[in-house]
Amino acid sequence: MHNIVNYKELQKRVGENIEYIRLLKKKSIKEIASSINLTDTGYRNIERGITDISVTKLFHLAAILKVDQSQLLELDLHTLMKGEEHERLSAQYGKQIEENYRLRIQQYKDENGFLKKQVEVLEKLMNNNEVNMNRTRK
Repeated sequence: MHNIVNYKELQKRVGENIEYIRLLKKKSIKEIASSINLTDTGYRNIERGITDISVTKLFHLAAILKVDQSQLLELDLHTLMKGEEHERLSAQYGKQIEENYRLRIQQYKDENGFLKKQVEVLEKLMNNNEVNMNRTRK
């Protein structure tokens, strides 16, 4: 028997809906994640369609976002809005996606800087260890 539903695709589409509505409601990942007792990464994995969302969390999320649960499951969100409102929100969504990318890039740069400093510290420790070992050998 063949599956009628592609569950991975469904999971991905639900995640996209959740992200879309979260951005429209101007909520941060951190804010939503903590509200439903998930880490930022755990919540983000739901939005990316990597992790399936439980029914309980879906209902909780809908309450937090102040939408009906069916809107999170809607496979065509464009049917939820009409004409100009949809265009306005789509433009706003595009700007928020762009801002999310900017923030993510900055976060990666910050993490990269932090890791470079950690490497420098470890290299200094290793060099100090080598100097100390050479001293004890003499």
